Amino acid sequence: MIASMGIIAGVHAGLLITLALVTLTLLLVLKVNIAIKSSEATNIRGVWRSFHAALKRLLISDVIIRMCEGMTGVLTILYVTNVQGFSTARYGTLIAVQMVVSIWFIFPPARLRIVLGASLL
Repeated sequence: MIASMGIIAGVHAGLLITLALVTLTLLLVLKVNIAIKSSEATNIRGVWRSFHAALKRLLISDVIIRMCEGMTGVLTILYVTNVQGFSTARYGTLIAVQMVVSIWFIFPPARLRIVLGASLL
C-alpha cells in the first residue's frame, strides 16, 4: 500500500485495515461463550493477583518487547525504502521469504507427526 498510495496514505490505509480487523476480532471474541466451572467470579484483577511475581515481570517485559518490536518494524520499512533506496516490492519480497521460512520451520514436530502418521496408515 505504501508503494502504490505513498507513505502517508498507505500508512493511513494500513491503520484503517488494522482497526477494522481489530473490531472484527473483538466482535468475534465477545461471541465466545465458555462455561466457567469455578463458583468465584473471575476478572482481570483476580487473574493478575493469581500470577507469581516472576510471571508478572515476564508478562510486562513481553508486552513492552512486542510493542517496541512493532515500532521498529515500521521504522525499518521506512529506513530501508527511503534511505537505502530499496523498492517496497523488493523489501516486501524479502519479508515474504522470511515469513515463509519462519512458518515452514516453526512446527517441525507437527510435520514429523503428519509424515509418520501417513506412513503408518
